[in-house]
Amino acid sequence: MRLEINAQGISDLSREFSDVKPKQINLALARALNRVAALTKTKSKRAIGAQVALADRFIGEKLTLDKARSNHLQAVIRTPKRGLALAKYKHAQAFKRGRGNKKKQAGVRVTVKRGVTKVIKRAVLARGQIKLFYQGKLRTLYGPSVSQVWNKTREQIKPEITYDMDAIAAEELRFILTGERH
Repeated sequence: MRLEINAQGISDLSREFSDVKPKQINLALARALNRVAALTKTKSKRAIGAQVALADRFIGEKLTLDKARSNHLQAVIRTPKRGLALAKYKHAQAFKRGRGNKKKQAGVRVTVKRGVTKVIKRAVLARGQIKLFYQGKLRTLYGPSVSQVWNKTREQIKPEITYDMDAIAAEELRFILTGERH
């Protein structure tokens, strides 16, 4: 899944700045796009981390950023669409007391949502994976992937992205005209 940040609407500003070279305007817009894309990646990582119990570093590795260039005014944030094994989430073997007060396996505890731990009773930990015995075979269990969670969260941060793009693009264009940053 991907989110594209374009500067098409802002590139119309180049007509208003007739005394500035188009290359300089494109460079300023590419800088603005890259700054907004980096901010968006950070906001996305935080929003995803607030919903699911994955490590921030892991989420950051799954969100990749293709930066804009002065000849290609488009920044893209991507995530792989692959499923995510439940073993990537916080998990532990669950036990109960059996006959003679001995420990007996009772499934696997998994935390997918932040603060919500559930026990999958018929699941087992096998070779670092959480598996379920189903139809005579052990099958790996999967949880929501980063891209599935990101699909929901990116709609929530879109207004912020638009505001950031306008403000940062104006700042970069002001820098070209005046040579000063505020």
